[in-house]
Amino acid sequence: MRLCSRHGVPIISRGAGTGVSGGVHVMCPSLVLNLSRMNRILEIRPQDEVAVVEPGVINNELNDAVAEHGLMYAPDPASYRMSTLGGNIATNAGGLRCAKYGVTRESVLALDVVLADGQLITIGANTFKGVAGYDLRSLFVGSEGTLGIVVRAVLRLRYLPVDQRDMSLVFETLEDAVEGVQMIARARVQPAILELIDRPTMSVLDQTYGTDIAEHGEAMLLVRLDGYGARIEEDVVRTAFAEAKVIISAPGDEFASRLIEMRRTSRGIPRMTPTAWAKTWLYPRAAWSIRAQGTWSCRQIRR
Repeated sequence: MRLCSRHGVPIISRGAGTGVSGGVHVMCPSLVLNLSRMNRILEIRPQDEVAVVEPGVINNELNDAVAEHGLMYAPDPASYRMSTLGGNIATNAGGLRCAKYGVTRESVLALDVVLADGQLITIGANTFKGVAGYDLRSLFVGSEGTLGIVVRAVLRLRYLPVDQRDMSLVFETLEDAVEGVQMIARARVQPAILELIDRPTMSVLDQTYGTDIAEHGEAMLLVRLDGYGARIEEDVVRTAFAEAKVIISAPGDEFASRLIEMRRTSRGIPRMTPTAWAKTWLYPRAAWSIRAQGTWSCRQIRR
């Protein structure tokens, strides 16, 4: 870092390379700093519900390691089986469980960061409560590597849910689905996952997995309730929709769980032919036209 700073050489930090926003693209002569081999889980403190990791640790590998202690690392981006925690921190990754547990920023307690001049600093605290001083930790989480290189992170762990209930709700209109979100909120239920799926995305799921979801409505809610109160919360949600025009999955329906995993691995983007790709790249009007149909936008492609 010192040498590159002295000679004006740009540095791009890279983890597993699973990002789709172009964060690790090299646009000029640069040094790519690959952190994937800094992949040690340095410490797990179950009694403190904390893990200390290097940036190259895979998200899912940390979850496997802490599960035996009845704990989990809550942020679960779609690429959690292959993305690194350093990349998750750089992008402030969220995932489906952010409805209840928040995004990555809420699970990062402290960081060791190497600045552009080579100085190693430690920011944040090793405990849940750390209220004194400037919150530099939040500044660095989501900074995409522009402020420094994370080389160590202290992460907050959560209790592994003892129970989990999944539901799917298919609505006649998108507006009804939006109102459905409000109905769940008014019922004072906090789902771990609450995803609204529009018809174009439902169609993509059908094309990808051979299902027929889009034939039943214009929008869908996917709901996961977890913890000791999951069964009670499920009953509350079903009661809230007792008089509504909605198709609700049956209790214990495994297809609702499958739908959540299908949604996790889908970005709502159908496959594009090379011709369609070229037209979208070259002609902004074509890009905006396609965007209106719920697929690509010119900005998304150029990034």
